[in-house]
Amino acid sequence: MSQTSFIIHLARATMRKSNVERLAGTAPGDVCVVDAVDAEGLTGGVIAEWTGKTGRFPWYPFELRKSEIACFLSHRKVWEMIVESGEPGAFVFEDDVVLDSAEFEKARGLVLRYAEPHHFIRFPCVRREAPGMVIASEQDTHLFRPAVIGLGMQAQYVGRDAAARLLDTTRPFDRPVDTTLQMTWMTGQPAYSVWPSGVSEISSDIGGSMIGSRKSVFERGYRELARPLYRVALWLTSRSKEG
Repeated sequence: MSQTSFIIHLARATMRKSNVERLAGTAPGDVCVVDAVDAEGLTGGVIAEWTGKTGRFPWYPFELRKSEIACFLSHRKVWEMIVESGEPGAFVFEDDVVLDSAEFEKARGLVLRYAEPHHFIRFPCVRREAPGMVIASEQDTHLFRPAVIGLGMQAQYVGRDAAARLLDTTRPFDRPVDTTLQMTWMTGQPAYSVWPSGVSEISSDIGGSMIGSRKSVFERGYRELARPLYRVALWLTSRSKEG
């Protein structure tokens, strides 16, 4: 199976450049560094074109930040490239990822033996997902469908058909890309995970998160209250939609 790895990198994030170079040397197959969509360049017109209230339940309780919109558009940009490539699928990495070569190779090998163009498979950095159904195992590495999909978009294998489906069902969007992918009943796209993944992230060592921003005391308090309520609503909706 031919392989391509896409690395999403924001050009002005100069502190991450050395990590991109290191990741390009360890990522599988042909490597393509993709220019991320820059939040600072988003105009009101672009934001209005891509985002808006969708009426999807559970309602997202926060206003989308420009950085979250740019992140979503960056992943959509790569999904388009996967569809246009004609390949069965590709690996997608964000630019703060570090690969443990031995562990990642075990995870990658298991994924590639199973992956089809309709699959979306996460390589999470932290073990937060409870397996809902184990699909395949090799020694201590497991490919499974999680009971609730975890957050984070650091590393995935995205099949061509999965990319096409996500492009079709995520316009417009009203919440961040990882939260949107949790709503499989809306996207029609199941997500799987492999663990151990061999993937970690070092954003705190290379300039910090490109998504976060300073928040007022009121906003922090509101988020602390709204976040768990949203998670409960998401879990209940998932149970009701997927049985």
